[in-house]
Amino acid sequence: MLPFAGLLLMAQGARSQQPVRTTLSLTTKAGYLTNAYLAPAYPVWEQTARAPFVSVQPRAGLTWSGGGQRLSLWGSGQLTFFPEDGRRWKLGQGQLRYALVFSDSWSGGLYGAATRSQTTFGQWLFWGAPYARWQITSRFHLELQAGATAQRYDAGARPAGNFQRTTSPFVTVTSGWWRGRWSAEGRLYYSRTVETATDGLGLALQAARQLTDVVRVGLSAGADQYAFPPDAAASSGKPTPARSDHLLHTAATARWTPRARWTLSARLGIQRYRTEADLATPSDVYASIGLTYRWTSGDEDKRSAASEDTPRALWVQDAEQIRLRIPYEGEGRLYLVGDFNDWRRRDRPLRETSDGIYTTTFTLAPGTYQYRVQVVEAGASRWLPFPDHALTVEDGFGAKNGVITVE
Repeated sequence: MLPFAGLLLMAQGARSQQPVRTTLSLTTKAGYLTNAYLAPAYPVWEQTARAPFVSVQPRAGLTWSGGGQRLSLWGSGQLTFFPEDGRRWKLGQGQLRYALVFSDSWSGGLYGAATRSQTTFGQWLFWGAPYARWQITSRFHLELQAGATAQRYDAGARPAGNFQRTTSPFVTVTSGWWRGRWSAEGRLYYSRTVETATDGLGLALQAARQLTDVVRVGLSAGADQYAFPPDAAASSGKPTPARSDHLLHTAATARWTPRARWTLSARLGIQRYRTEADLATPSDVYASIGLTYRWTSGDEDKRSAASEDTPRALWVQDAEQIRLRIPYEGEGRLYLVGDFNDWRRRDRPLRETSDGIYTTTFTLAPGTYQYRVQVVEAGASRWLPFPDHALTVEDGFGAKNGVITVE
């Protein structure tokens, strides 16, 4: 019922001028990959799938928020072309996320998606999961998901003796932490494929650092284990014993955003599948560089407002990051401080991007934060006054702090 309630609220919000944001993006990539490993329950290795590729990925999304609720609908497609042999991989996906904030610490909602892919074989994938999120502190949260996935393979795509359809209930626990320019996330999951009685257990860790306002790097690593039961009627005609296979993977990423709408990204990933069965155990490599153009409705109005002569601080939230833009024409340097960095002075400098406009961009977990802008000139410091329309609260010492809420 939650997504249908969210759709109704979206319609009501449109009539009452609630914020509805539209996002369009286009990503082009070029790189090299191998695809020896396909899936743990799919014992076929395609050792020749080693080739350069180019891909195009359009994406469109609609987000509504208001009254402590948020509904996001996304649609995307991807076409990957291999010039060496003319192969084409196709993928289409629709996503839904509904979130409801219960308090400053608790929120919940629903994730859902449907994917159609055509690579070496064709398949449909559906999944849905309600979730609950606990914001333990301003820097640390836990999230629990419990749902199921359903896969359906095209006729003839699966080897004899395997299932055309599979259903897998799963449970996932995710924790996230951030401090200053650092962020980290850990994920633990368990799943069981009903038709094959296969158990899956996995752990993934990732960390990222915002090197500058426009450069972000990350590193991830993980391990998955798949436990297969004995099979007395294997396709080979011989019974197979129980076994446990393992998938190890790691990746490094980098992202550069020289302008608000343009992002240049790079990724290098390696994974190795270790199996107890009498099969090859190849390693897969993925390397790519990509360029993304992203447009979000309302950005023009926000940029126009930020360029007015009247001093005003504007926060703009775009995907995973938020950006502060504030006009200032005096001397000295500007720094942003707040409870997101323990009020450490001179920890986050603002840079001048145009005549009289200072800005900084970084990542914050969802929540409400207090902040101030510090001016340092000739060894002395002072607080930059807030404009009359800024959202502020009393700090308990006779002054005011600004307030920013990240959704």
